[in-house]
Amino acid sequence: GVVDPFGGREDLKNKTLRAVGDPARRFSEDALRILRAFRFMGQLNMSLEPALLAAAKKEAYRIESLSAERVAEEMGKILLQDRPSRVLYAMEEAGVLDKLFPELTPTVGYDQRNPHHDKTLFDHILCVVDHTPKKLPLRYAGLFHDVNKPDTLTIDETGKGHFFGHDTMGAETAKEILARLKSQKALIREVDVLIREHMKVHDTMTDKALRRQIRRVGEDYILDLYDLMAADMACTW
Repeated sequence: GVVDPFGGREDLKNKTLRAVGDPARRFSEDALRILRAFRFMGQLNMSLEPALLAAAKKEAYRIESLSAERVAEEMGKILLQDRPSRVLYAMEEAGVLDKLFPELTPTVGYDQRNPHHDKTLFDHILCVVDHTPKKLPLRYAGLFHDVNKPDTLTIDETGKGHFFGHDTMGAETAKEILARLKSQKALIREVDVLIREHMKVHDTMTDKALRRQIRRVGEDYILDLYDLMAADMACTW
């Protein structure tokens, strides 16, 4: 017969993710389980059981003790899901995202003060992440492409917000974050290029301008850049 001492079959049927025993104790044994809980939530389209979610909020501080390599591995799996935004929203609500990427915290609920942006900055960022192809450099570029907008806000005479230089600052911030995660140099390089170039878009491109852009960006990254630009535009209106 089937031995099911913890009601696992019922939880699978109801798509409920639950810890075995006390969730806070499980997280204290290994804080990486907090990230895995959110990863499984998205990967298996499940919901976190209330006590598990409460424990994740309470124990979120433990994430800061994890090695960069372990965090990077879990984040890669989260970002490469079909719809990472569902997981990232839940991580933000639980205070987990702030422990990983405090640079993103100012974007939550941030009003961009621009008629071309009908979303808060955090909502826009997660929309872009969802709209990029499932490639890790693109997903990281989407996550951090506007991270420095709150630091670059200027208001013109009509009350419209502008964010001059946020692309350059965002590229530097992304490099620092990915270096903190001990990411491979190739990943850091591509994310840096994609974010630094993502605002250099025009309604029409002459052949000469297009060749300049390809030389500047590099043939290896140019199609990824256009994918990021397309995702950014898709989430702007």
